Amino acid sequence: MRRLHILKLAGWKRRFSRAGAWSKDVLVCLDRMRVLGLAAETAFWLFLSLVPLAAVAGLLAGRFSMNNWSAVVQLLSPLPAAARQLVSAELINLATWNEGSVGVGSTAVFIWLASSGVHSIFDSLEIGTGIARPWWKKRLLAIGMCIALPVAVALLASLGPALQGAMGGLGRWIPLPRATEAPTLASRLLRFCVSAGIVLAYVCALYRVGIPPRARRGVPILPGALLAVALEILFGFAYAFYIAKAGDGGAYLAGLAVIGVTMIGLYLFTAALLVGAVVNRKLARGVETCPGAAARSTMDD
Repeated sequence: MRRLHILKLAGWKRRFSRAGAWSKDVLVCLDRMRVLGLAAETAFWLFLSLVPLAAVAGLLAGRFSMNNWSAVVQLLSPLPAAARQLVSAELINLATWNEGSVGVGSTAVFIWLASSGVHSIFDSLEIGTGIARPWWKKRLLAIGMCIALPVAVALLASLGPALQGAMGGLGRWIPLPRATEAPTLASRLLRFCVSAGIVLAYVCALYRVGIPPRARRGVPILPGALLAVALEILFGFAYAFYIAKAGDGGAYLAGLAVIGVTMIGLYLFTAALLVGAVVNRKLARGVETCPGAAARSTMDD
């Protein structure tokens, strides 16, 4: 019996040792792929693109009935109360401008600035694979992903009215709970799951496009995407909790504080994306270390 107990302990020790070595290798890859630096660079470019993106999202939301605006405003729930009121007021002004149109200049500025951030993510993915693509090709792919981003924003903004209409239509054939003005726990859970699914689909597409074709074989997409979305949700709730405990949010409306709060949120979002990409690389068949780590180790020697 004692020998069996010793063998079990030895087995658990080997498992923990392998898990520790794997985790250490992941941390090395995070360093070699410049995850923290590229996350900061991406957050900077994405922050600059937020103003034209807000214009696009506001004008898209203006196509919905103002009766459904409360469902759209729920997207701002992670923000502090004072900041949420400020952003909601500005977006409502845009939403009531039903005859407006997005200028070509604003659209071009958003696409170019945001594509610079996505380009940085592609650079990190290429460092992990050891294969580089031409600059112009990565820029075109990044622009394509940025064009798809407002589509994802529009889907998330229309999620409340769309689910309400779908449940109303299905209610004619299937007994479903009647929709009420106040969101129920079931409706919130359904909306959360669908929102997470939309974000997951976009992250999977980002990984698929960002990895060079020659390096895609044997590299999984879904595990890292699931981890990235889970980290984004965790970071979002944790950061919102921190801001809520730090104050009512009024202090964050002053000057540079708004920029700092927003950029930290974007930084955490981007870092989650890059961590998921590193995990995908580690799970690839026949890959022990990331090529970037091997190349850097050779240079250090």
